[in-house]
Amino acid sequence: MKHKHILLLFPLLLSLSSCENDTPVFQEYLYLFDTFVDMRLYEGNKEQKDHLVSLLKELDTLLDPYQSYQGVNNLHAINESQERMEVSPYLSEFLTLSLQAKEETKGYIDPLIGSLSSLWKSDLEKGVIPSQEEIDYLLQEKENSSLSIEGNYVQRSGSATLDSGALAKGYALKKVKEYLEEQKINRYLFSLGGSSILLGEKTSQNKDFKVSIRELGDQLYFQLHSTSLGTSSIYQQKYEIDGKIYSHIINPMNGKAEVKSPLVVVSGLDPFTMDCYSTYFALCGQEVMATMEERCDALFYDGKEITYRSESLEVYQR
Repeated sequence: MKHKHILLLFPLLLSLSSCENDTPVFQEYLYLFDTFVDMRLYEGNKEQKDHLVSLLKELDTLLDPYQSYQGVNNLHAINESQERMEVSPYLSEFLTLSLQAKEETKGYIDPLIGSLSSLWKSDLEKGVIPSQEEIDYLLQEKENSSLSIEGNYVQRSGSATLDSGALAKGYALKKVKEYLEEQKINRYLFSLGGSSILLGEKTSQNKDFKVSIRELGDQLYFQLHSTSLGTSSIYQQKYEIDGKIYSHIINPMNGKAEVKSPLVVVSGLDPFTMDCYSTYFALCGQEVMATMEERCDALFYDGKEITYRSESLEVYQR
């Protein structure tokens, strides 16, 4: 079987630049959430910067479904046990929001998709496709599993495991935004892998950042501020086997590594919701905007052209 694994070493989907030259007061480059983090504060102090770095590192640990940390009940700990356990308020909130996302998206976002995601990742890296029997078995396993949350106590029932991939970065930016608002910091930029972005204002005179989408070329860009962006793209991580492209995004409804829209960009105020919607829209296609257009702005790209764009998400040309 002929296969090829395509993975961009620096998986930045959105490249960002300012509309005028202004150096951040603080800038940090980190590697968290399995991606590169670009953090820029254009106002604030070192204590506030250090708090944000610590916050991101703490959330990276808590939302890690693959690695254990001594003395920490994180996602991996929940996946390894079916006992009722006490977790951080952050993790409890994340899981509560994830279950709410499952309900809002009618099951297209499902935190209990970990076993399916692991199966596809393992097989695709070997250049093979999971059998329908394996997929059906894990789909049934997911349906027979559940997650209960009471305050800061969590219990997983059944064999399906938790995965945070679709929502972790959005949740991290949600908590970052809450802290920035509490500290009355308005000028900032946070990019987690280029696919989850939180924008404040650049300067008081010219607030906008230029946000260009690499797949559309450097000539097209948005001008945005005080918003968040969620992006789902098969161009970021994809596998080609026998001439067919498979996505890293798994459909919880049918268990397949396939999407209807290869590139979706979603813009709105809440980073967690935008991360959720970008995956949901990629799986369901632009038809979903018939019922979602009041909740966010979105752009859909089919690999050749923009097939849908919200009127208020204006695209500029250099």
